[in-house]
Amino acid sequence: MTKKALMESLLALGARRKKDAIEFLSNSLLIRDKKSRVEYTVKKIIKDENGNPVVVCYRYHTPNKGEGEQRQVFIKIPSEDFKKYEPV
Repeated sequence: MTKKALMESLLALGARRKKDAIEFLSNSLLIRDKKSRVEYTVKKIIKDENGNPVVVCYRYHTPNKGEGEQRQVFIKIPSEDFKKYEPV
């Protein structure tokens, strides 16, 4: 899939273009790490220095074994790792 086709597909799914990023209108787009089964909410898609897409997503984490305040933990998923994730 070309970068242009990828961007057009994301926009057709409800994304919004913002400078060099694609932001989703809904915070309910979830992906899951196939190995660990951890789910992440997709925040936006940006381009790296080579113009390749990078997914920025987050999950909530409660430190100290469930006690304390929940925090958002952000990760960036480069295009070469896309196959390690699946939609929820």
